[in-house]
Amino acid sequence: NRDGLGFYFETDTNNVLRLNAFIDGEKLVIPHTKSLSIGADFTLEAWVKLKDLSDYRGIISKRSGTNVNYDDGKLGSYDGSSEVLSNATINDNNWHHVAQVHSGTTTTFYIDGDVSGGGTQSNFAENTHPVEIGSARTDSNDLWDGLIDEVKIYNRALSADEITKNYKHQKGKHKND
Repeated sequence: NRDGLGFYFETDTNNVLRLNAFIDGEKLVIPHTKSLSIGADFTLEAWVKLKDLSDYRGIISKRSGTNVNYDDGKLGSYDGSSEVLSNATINDNNWHHVAQVHSGTTTTFYIDGDVSGGGTQSNFAENTHPVEIGSARTDSNDLWDGLIDEVKIYNRALSADEITKNYKHQKGKHKND
């Protein structure tokens, strides 16, 4: 759609991006373009399956605080001055639909289509940094170790109904063993 940018991965793993944090610091870096400019209102969304459930792992980042990450079991976002965490914990090796919606000064997390907390963050600014998938910052300690699919970046805050619809639409593709 016009307000969202999705990334399609063509790999040997059923079109899913497989990242291994422990082999050459794998992450996907997409150079900045005008279509990747996001301001105070945005949504970051993906399907994730984490192999290593410990520590801090980046999911999607645009630097300057515009990111969604995995922080010891919870979704997190750091805006450059404060961190907000989800209420629910992801503590298994299953597929999960995750989203961060930022509207004005409010950050809301969704896990598998359900609201999972959030908080106030106000330090998000439009920037020209690249998008990083599988990392949240420049050091190599936050690299994703697992699978990421259906990454979407919107330049607006999606509604709860839209997040639920996106979750239900792709749920059948992301079955757990």
